[in-house]
Amino acid sequence: IRVFVSGKPSGTYVDNGSSIIVPAGGDGSAAWLWCHSGPVVIDWYGATTTSTVDNAPFILKAAQSGATVIIPQGKVYSVSGVEITDKSNFTITGGGQLRLMDLSNKPVLRATRCTNWQFNNVKIDGNKAGQNNTADRNLGSCLFAYMSSDWKIINCEAINGYSGACILAIDNSGDATEVQTNGLIGWNTIKDGGGATAVTLCDGIFANSDNTLIVGNTIHNVSDYGIAADYSRNLKIVDNSIRQVGFVGIGILGAYDWDVSNNRIQQGGIGIAVTLSGNTAISPYISRDVRISGNIISDITNAGGLLGDGIFVDPSALDIEVSLNKIRNVFRGIACSSANCLVIGNTIRDAVDRGLFVDPAGSIVYGNKAIRCGVTSYYGSSISNKTLFEDTSVGAIAATTFLNNWVNVGGSYDVAGFLRQGGIVRLCGQVKSGSSNGSPIFILPVGYRPKTPVRVAVPGDTVGGVANILIDISGNVIHLSGAVAEVHLANISFVTA
Repeated sequence: IRVFVSGKPSGTYVDNGSSIIVPAGGDGSAAWLWCHSGPVVIDWYGATTTSTVDNAPFILKAAQSGATVIIPQGKVYSVSGVEITDKSNFTITGGGQLRLMDLSNKPVLRATRCTNWQFNNVKIDGNKAGQNNTADRNLGSCLFAYMSSDWKIINCEAINGYSGACILAIDNSGDATEVQTNGLIGWNTIKDGGGATAVTLCDGIFANSDNTLIVGNTIHNVSDYGIAADYSRNLKIVDNSIRQVGFVGIGILGAYDWDVSNNRIQQGGIGIAVTLSGNTAISPYISRDVRISGNIISDITNAGGLLGDGIFVDPSALDIEVSLNKIRNVFRGIACSSANCLVIGNTIRDAVDRGLFVDPAGSIVYGNKAIRCGVTSYYGSSISNKTLFEDTSVGAIAATTFLNNWVNVGGSYDVAGFLRQGGIVRLCGQVKSGSSNGSPIFILPVGYRPKTPVRVAVPGDTVGGVANILIDISGNVIHLSGAVAEVHLANISFVTA
C-alpha cells in the first residue's frame, strides 16, 4: 500500500518514480510512500515486457527499495545492462529472464563492490548476435560479480554470452589488492557462449576469485574454456558437467591450493590444463598445490593444432596431484613434465598417441593403467614405477594369409595381426620359419599401411637375437634379415597413411 506523509521540511522527499511519489508541484515536504515488507516485484516500479523498453532503471529502483527483488517467472524483460553498486544484503530472484538489448555491449546483470548478496534463479540472455564490442572481453558477460564478497550466483541460466564469460567473477581491479571473495557459483545452466563472430571467445565461467566454490554447473557449447580461473587461491571446482568447448574444459591458470575433482568433461582440445597465469605481476603466477582427482574426460582431439591431452600439466607447475582420473578417446592421455608431481591410479583408454607422457624430476608415478594406447604407451619414468600397460592386441585383426612359408609360432604366443587406434597402426603376435632376405610375411590391407616405409628391429628367437623388419607403403611386412625361428611383431607401430 501507499501511505501519504506530510509536514516534513522542504526537500525531505525526492520523487524516484516508484517508492517515493511527490505530488505535482510539491516541494518535497510531503509524498506518497510505499509501505510494505518482504520482496518487491520489478513490475511495481515500471518494468514491462515490451521489447523496446529498457527496464534497467526500473530494476535499479526496485533494488534500492527492497532486500529481495522479484523478476517474475515466465516474463522476459529487455535491459541495456543492470549494475548494482555498493549495496549489501540483497537477492535478485524470481525465475524471469533479462535479455540484453542490441548494441548495449555491457554485462547483463552485474554487482560491483557489494557484500552478502545473491543472484538466484534468474535467466539471462546475453543476445550475442546483437552485440559488437571487441575491445573489452568482459563487456560480453551475462552475470558479473566484481570486487564483491560473500556472494552467490546459483540456480541461474546464462545463455548467449557474447565474450569474456557467461558467468564472470573478478575480485580485484587489476593490481595486487584483492577482496576476500568467499563466492559460490553453483548449479547454473550455461550454454551457447561466444562465436557470434570469429573474434569473440567466451568461457562458460571465469573466476579471478579467492575462496570460491564452483560446483554442480552444466556448461555446453562455449567457444573458449568451459571453466577458467586465474590468480586465485583456495578454489574448489567440483562436480561440474562440461561438454563441447572450443579450447579447454577446465583451465587452471595461476593457482594456489585448488581442488579440481569429480568433473565430467567431453569434447574439447584439452580436458584439464595447468599452466602459468597471464601476468607475472599478479600472484599467484605459477600454479602449485593443485589436486586433480576423480574426473572423467573423453573425446579430446588435437584437431586445429590443439594438444589433445586429457590432462596437461605445464613444466612450470609445482606439487600437482593427478589421481584416479578416467580418460578415454583422446590424442594423448596425461602429459606432465613438472616437478614433484604425484600421478597415481589413473586409467587411460584409447589414446592415439601415448597414454602417459610423464618424466618429471622427483615425481611419483604409480598404479596407472594405459589400455589400447598408440605409439608407445609411456614415456620417462612411468614404466619403472609400476604403471600397467595392458595387452594392446585386444581387438586386433588376425593375419590370415601368410606368404613365403611364414606361420604363427602358436602355443601360448599371440597370433600375428594388426590393430588401428585412430591414426596409429600396431602389429602384434609372433611368427616363424619363413623365408628371409626380403620376403614378405603378410600384406596389410588398405587403411593399415604406413605413410612412409618403416624399418624396425624386433626381438628374435634367442637372447639378444634380432630380426630386421620393413613395412613398405604397399603394406608388405617384409623380413629383411636376422632371426627367423621366433619373430616378435608386437613392438611395431606407425602412423597410417
